[in-house]
Amino acid sequence: MSDAEELHSEESLGKVYDGRLLSRLLGYLRPHKGMTVAAVGLILLSALLQLVGPLAVAVALDLYVAPAPSEQLSPAARWVQSLAPPDLDPLIGLLAASGAYLLSLVASFAVLYLQSYLMELIGQYVMYDLRQEVFAKLQRLDVSYFDRNPIGRLVTRVTTDVAALNELFTAGLV
Repeated sequence: MSDAEELHSEESLGKVYDGRLLSRLLGYLRPHKGMTVAAVGLILLSALLQLVGPLAVAVALDLYVAPAPSEQLSPAARWVQSLAPPDLDPLIGLLAASGAYLLSLVASFAVLYLQSYLMELIGQYVMYDLRQEVFAKLQRLDVSYFDRNPIGRLVTRVTTDVAALNELFTAGLV
């Protein structure tokens, strides 16, 4: 194989899904298991909070804007109706539903912020571990390896691959 062919040999490999590679990459999350579980929990909490707003609007419509008979109410509207006093002013009910909607938006924003922060933090920790491992591997290589492979290519390869993995861990996995 000529030097030019050897230099570009990786380009012919293509991109193939490899379960073993994915399991190796997920292995880098193991030391940060607690934060990863917290990030997944925040994703689930965020999904639940995003349901509260439309539910508050539906309840407000069913109970206060265009009141429906009790048998036609949704389970959520019946539950809210059972909690509210029977002689509640519709304006107060609308204000309460609006408050619930606003509160769900603020809580959703806070949870999304925490989730993004945590995912970035996990990504940075994983990238630190990966960079340490790659650097240690490069340090263990024989000097003749660096004679056969251009240093600029190795640095570029390590930099771009680690950056791509950072994107995967911070935005792609969770």
